[in-house]
Order: sequence, then C-alpha cells, then structure tokens
Amino acid sequence: MDADEPARTRLADAWPLFGLRLRTEHLVLRLPTDDDLLALMDLARAGIHPSGEMPFGVAWSIGRAHQGHGHGKAMRAAMLSLAFDGLGALHAETEAFLDNTASNAVSRSLGYAKNGMGSLTPEGIPRPTQRFLMTEAMWRSRPRPPVTIGGLEACRELFGA
Repeated sequence: MDADEPARTRLADAWPLFGLRLRTEHLVLRLPTDDDLLALMDLARAGIHPSGEMPFGVAWSIGRAHQGHGHGKAMRAAMLSLAFDGLGALHAETEAFLDNTASNAVSRSLGYAKNGMGSLTPEGIPRPTQRFLMTEAMWRSRPRPPVTIGGLEACRELFGA
C-alpha cells in the first residue's frame, strides 16, 4: 500500500461480529462474507431434506450432502461453548420436531434434558416438538472437545455481556 493511501477497513473493524471465530478440531464457525453467501445460496437450492418434508420450524433448506457427518453436533457444541464459556450463560434451550430424530439425538448426546413439549407451525401445519434444556452445571458436568473462541472481546457488548 502506498503511504498516501488510507488504510483499508476490515469487515471486523466495521462490524466486530465478523471477527468472531469458534474453532473446533474439525470446523470454524464465523459470519459469512458476501462471497460466502452466494455459495450458500447455491447449496440451499440443492436442498437438505426430501421434497415434501419440512423438518424445520422456519422453512429453510441448506447442504443435504453435508448431513450425517457430525457437523451439526460440532456446531451446536461450539455454540454452547460460546454461550457458557464465553458469555456466562446460565442455560440454553432448543427444540425439534418429534420426527426429527437426528436433531433430537444431537440434543441428547450433548447432554440436554427433556424440558416439555411444544408445537411449531411450518407451512401452516402445527406439529409437536420436544423441548430440551441445558444448564451451566449440566454443561460443565462432562468432558467436551476443546473450542477456541477468538474475537469475542471486540463484540461482547453486542451480546449484552
């Protein structure tokens, strides 16, 4: 860069969440850039579930070819680490349709406890859900794969922490 040129602003300088990184052994979670979003749109168009099914409370579909490889479980564990280890959360809640066996299995395998029933209405059709709860004590009660949280200090205030 020429000495007369102004320094370029990085995305993380403009919006600190772009600098947040959750690193596990097999993945890194971060906000997508504009170029990433274009690739994600192509992935979403390819679908994630069979046509005619809606396993989500909000109608979205992304990366069917990437299902069943443990990425969802690793992402959920990384987010729980952010919540409990990074932000001092006291509890976390999730829910999944009763017939979404993969999501329910992830919740149980991470140590969530059942926390009642619920209902969501994707595409205007009410469907029963299983609710789950994770407390800080439950999170700390078992060994977890390491998660490195980078860039949190710059955006901690955005989380209200």
